[in-house]
Amino acid sequence: MINLPKLRRPPSAVAIDLDGTLLDSRPQLSMRSRAAIYQCLAQEIPIVIATSRPARTVYRLLGEELVNECSLVLMNGALAMGAPPLSGALREALPSSVARSLVELILDLMPDVRVVIELNGQEFGANTRFDDDLLWRSNFATPDMVLTLEQALQRHPTKVAVNGLGHDLSLVAAEVSSQFGDDL
Repeated sequence: MINLPKLRRPPSAVAIDLDGTLLDSRPQLSMRSRAAIYQCLAQEIPIVIATSRPARTVYRLLGEELVNECSLVLMNGALAMGAPPLSGALREALPSSVARSLVELILDLMPDVRVVIELNGQEFGANTRFDDDLLWRSNFATPDMVLTLEQALQRHPTKVAVNGLGHDLSLVAAEVSSQFGDDL
């Protein structure tokens, strides 16, 4: 049993970041954290989980039962889904011309990085092929969830991510900030 602090008035909701806060270093949700979440829910305190991750990884890491009881803010705010007593849903797509220009800039600067375009938290596109085993281990995805980069660009992307393992992405970050500023 977790002892929650005695408050004069319970909070309207509790918002928790996923990585570096709710998940441990493995990354897994500890039994203590899971118990605290369920204790809040039992007291009718809504839980909002916020993360830059897509829905497919959140469901895999936390489990469908828990995720269905929590509201979610995903992919840096591009997707949001309310769970009772909160409600509503949001999907904030990038303007198509901005997404295409962004991908072109990234690949012009660093042609050998992996660009991933998230669509709806489940499907995504990439400029390189994933090994099926790596696809599951790193993205909690199956081959049918992966589109080509061009297919993803045509379907109102919500997030563009760059995986440049072994690369210094500071030049890409500076150029993106310089050229797109408030558009992203």
